[in-house]
Amino acid sequence: MKLILTIIVAFAGAVALARMSMEDPGFVVFAWDDYTVKLPFLLFALMLVISFVALYLLINTLVGMFKAPKKIGKWNVRRNEFSSQESTMEGYAALIEGDWKKAEKALLYKLENDRSPLMGYLGAAYAAQRQGKMNERDRCLDEALKKYPGKQLAINLTRARLLFQSGDLALSREWLERLNDSSPRNISVIRLLSEVYQKLGDWHALVKLLPKSSRLGAFADSEYRSLEKATYKGLLDSPALLQGGVARSEQIWQSLPSETRKSPEAIAAYVRQLIDADEMIAAERVIRQSMNRSFDSELAYLYGKVVCDLTSDQIKLASSWARENEEDASLKLSLARLHQRNGDTSSARAILRDILDDRQRGEEASLELAGLLERNGEREAAMICYKKALSLLTDPDQNVNPSRDVVVDGELILLSETTEQAAPEVIPVLR
Repeated sequence: MKLILTIIVAFAGAVALARMSMEDPGFVVFAWDDYTVKLPFLLFALMLVISFVALYLLINTLVGMFKAPKKIGKWNVRRNEFSSQESTMEGYAALIEGDWKKAEKALLYKLENDRSPLMGYLGAAYAAQRQGKMNERDRCLDEALKKYPGKQLAINLTRARLLFQSGDLALSREWLERLNDSSPRNISVIRLLSEVYQKLGDWHALVKLLPKSSRLGAFADSEYRSLEKATYKGLLDSPALLQGGVARSEQIWQSLPSETRKSPEAIAAYVRQLIDADEMIAAERVIRQSMNRSFDSELAYLYGKVVCDLTSDQIKLASSWARENEEDASLKLSLARLHQRNGDTSSARAILRDILDDRQRGEEASLELAGLLERNGEREAAMICYKKALSLLTDPDQNVNPSRDVVVDGELILLSETTEQAAPEVIPVLR
């Protein structure tokens, strides 16, 4: 562009000089010692312009020759960068499409020329893992860490997440705990570490992590409440808790936040620990106090598992709950168990027949009724109930109902226990 502009200016100057020379050509005289040179002014001006243009072109050519290698290098770099960027975009498109082999190849292509190779290394590591190439995955992450030591949080968090996704929970935990020490306020680390603890069932570690996650707002309120409930329930459900004795269970229970100790899920977990430890009086008291505040089906179910010398009182209390929750199968099952324990098999039998087809408690009710019938010597009828329980276990949606009061030839007639005489009951044979 500069050259063209120079030529135009020179041409315009020549035209102007030509016009001037037509009016008054003039001369230019050069004298040196005895020598004298006389030139027309127009010719001199033309020679001057030609000399200037020639000198300019010569200098420009020489400078261009010196700068050529650098310009070619820059052009080559730009070309490689463009090619690398195109390959990276193609690689991430393949990741989205699930073509792991193509994605890995594209993301690693000319990666040294990419302006942001970190993303290429991380994407390639993910693609390698999806192909089961764990060594290649680790190589990509190590290369990224070597080239970007200042990005070790992002790189090692990706490493921990990939380990978690591949099922290597122990190693994922190890990396995350290191990151938690080096970057204690990073929310992504805390969230992933909490997931790892849940998968590993390390509820003690998760309990220690909860206050920090709450302080930093790592979870939304609803997420945090769900996590807190699951954590304390898992902690109380842990069989290892009983290794420290009942005192240990009580200590853990008292250390829980007051809101958590009001949660039916946590209370149920604590009651199960007390029942397993044969602390029946304490279990009965905890259930009673909680149920007096609000009814819970799981606690009602556990109440039937509490075996103590207060059976009559338990029946009265459970019956009072049943008046307001008469359709709850878990409460009915507990009442049947309490009546059996109290020697009232007739009431137990009637209650159990009422819930044989319940989707949640029908299997247990069938087993309870089968045991009751077997103890009464009604072995054939007991066998039918055992089959009923087995059918519910294998196919909960089946519609076998052995409690219909219909007398049909070939069906078993069960006799209800009454104070005076036996009344017929019918349980169909399962065919």
